[in-house]
Amino acid sequence: MAHMAEEVEDAGIVVPRSMVWSFILNIPFTFGMVISYLYCMPSVADAVSDPTGFPFIYVFRQATGTVGGTTGMTVVILFLIIMITISAMASTSRQTFAFARDNGLPFGFWLGKVSLIY
Repeated sequence: MAHMAEEVEDAGIVVPRSMVWSFILNIPFTFGMVISYLYCMPSVADAVSDPTGFPFIYVFRQATGTVGGTTGMTVVILFLIIMITISAMASTSRQTFAFARDNGLPFGFWLGKVSLIY
């Protein structure tokens, strides 16, 4: 969200306020998710020593009882990780460009230039 602050009207007030509200509104959902996750985990030692090497897959398998359900839930997690990575890379590249454009980086003349040559 921070990389879009320059496009928001009255960004000094609106952006921090929206960031705090998004944090506050997600607290109950996170708390519910953690509680349900912990109730599905019969043993922390078994989850850590699972042959897959990923304790969350062990918990999914214990919760669903099927390989298909475990695979489906794991695919959802992996998809979210991919989307988060793409979002983080887009945000980082946009902030890097803006900082270079304002001569805040070494080689800013090169990094802050937009070229239409492919």
